[in-house]
Amino acid sequence: MRDACRCEIARWFELCTETGLDPLRARKSHGDVYKRWLELKTMARRISAVSSW
Repeated sequence: MRDACRCEIARWFELCTETGLDPLRARKSHGDVYKRWLELKTMARRISAVSSW
């Protein structure tokens, strides 16, 4: 469980770094952006996996 939490926190900080967001100032709207960002990353990973097969 800890590894999963670390992974998710690392992803959150990755988004914060990419967008210049201070994680301590994040609001619900930033969480919504994070959700869309994860969906895009997941879709890209799936397409990449299928195309390389």
